[in-house]
Amino acid sequence: KTHSGVANKFYSLYIKTNIFSTDFGKVLNRTYQKRQSGDYDADAHITFEEATQTLEDARWFLNEIRIYIDKDR
Repeated sequence: KTHSGVANKFYSLYIKTNIFSTDFGKVLNRTYQKRQSGDYDADAHITFEEATQTLEDARWFLNEIRIYIDKDR
């Protein structure tokens, strides 16, 4: 029911079991922290470079998920 709950469940089901690499956990954690900061820290400042990296991380993450899903079809 929470963003952190989804992240924790993903970690336990897919990263801890080596279905996905620990890089997934790093990307998930890094982007989650940015989200938390953007949503709850009134003084948060995210640079253009950080935003660009987060967008690249999200694209990589989604591509890897698509590959995994397509593999099982």
